[in-house]
Amino acid sequence: MVQKTLYSKLRHSVVSANEGIFVYSKEPRDFGLNMTEREWGDWTNENEYDRHIVSKFILHDFKNVSFPSFISKLSNLKTLELPIDFIESGEFANINRNIQTLFLYEQCAFDNQYVWNEKIILNNLLFLSVPELTYLFKVPVQCFPRLEWIDFDLEADKKGVSLFDFAEFENLKHLCFSHAKNLDVFSPFQDKDIESLFIYAATGKKFPIENICALKSLKYLKINNIKVPFDCLLLKSLPYLEEVDLMNINTLTNVDALLEIPALKSLTIKFCGKSVENVDKEKFINAHFQILNI
Repeated sequence: MVQKTLYSKLRHSVVSANEGIFVYSKEPRDFGLNMTEREWGDWTNENEYDRHIVSKFILHDFKNVSFPSFISKLSNLKTLELPIDFIESGEFANINRNIQTLFLYEQCAFDNQYVWNEKIILNNLLFLSVPELTYLFKVPVQCFPRLEWIDFDLEADKKGVSLFDFAEFENLKHLCFSHAKNLDVFSPFQDKDIESLFIYAATGKKFPIENICALKSLKYLKINNIKVPFDCLLLKSLPYLEEVDLMNINTLTNVDALLEIPALKSLTIKFCGKSVENVDKEKFINAHFQILNI
């Protein structure tokens, strides 16, 4: 069995729970263990409100759907997952202001320009996830003053405007970016104490991966699918790096340099083609990593 990476454990500790998980879906399916699953509209009884720690509202069709207003009564709610369409509802303003994690997933109305109601201030929110959208979605800094994690799809951001907005968050520590194209997702955060970075599908031919050296406090790095060559020597400039997870990178060079990172505990290299064919795996086995998948 493949071990959970250090990054996945860290993320899970923020976004999920081991109990009190309720899922409401129009298309019931097996969402996993330790979850209470109900069909859309079969809302929970009042005597179960206090048990809701994580609530997921799964929709892919927004026709004839109203906002589940009982969300405002879930006093112990920590994590909320729902379509981004719902932030347009007036009732969304009544959500529990103490939630710590908010997942806004794929929109049902693909041509909408979504705007956050700036009267809704979530003082305790630590984690915000925004999906791929047709139009750029602005994340108002003043509405999430304690935000530490941003999981943001950059497909609609052609010039990287969002990145400079995110750099205004005082407590930001964890970055997750999808579809960055050729955007520099590193330099705007060079003065921040960024601990983790996850890059997915940054497939531009000029993606500036060399600027990763700007994130001197980085501990956890996960990259899945970039097209530019990646020289592992770059990572030697990151002294606190504990975990490296590299997937779907066509050209990796100087892989042995990873052995010279003193803090490194966990290493995963998968689906990187011929780049790792000539790597001496015995060297890595003998390095006694806590987690090794190569």
